Amino acid sequence: MSGSNPYFAAFVTGYVRAILAEIMNALPEHVLVFSCTTDGFLSTATQEEIDAASAGKLAATYRDTRLLVAESGQIVEPKHQTGRLLGWRARGQATLQPGEPKEDEPAFNYVLAKAGIRTPAECETVVKQN
Repeated sequence: MSGSNPYFAAFVTGYVRAILAEIMNALPEHVLVFSCTTDGFLSTATQEEIDAASAGKLAATYRDTRLLVAESGQIVEPKHQTGRLLGWRARGQATLQPGEPKEDEPAFNYVLAKAGIRTPAECETVVKQN
């Protein structure tokens, strides 16, 4: 017996995408959305704008569930903060201008999704691969 259940998988994927859509639609008009995937997005939104956009009904139910299960109400967290991006296809982005580095996360200021492109073996870090 496999460990997956198509009904639960469909619900979880659809639920997360619905929350993401709710957040995207609640962002201010001046915010540019560069890319959206099932579980994340790249945009020009500030953390304050994202927090305000995360106040919808679906986001609230998810936040409540996270509080029960993970003891955290955080539903959106920044993964990267860059200056300028280049996108060429779904899940294909690179950083043209890095953002401010984070001391404990060296690759925080780079976005790199290679979309199947293989980098040379000597390019061991995200910065070199980018």
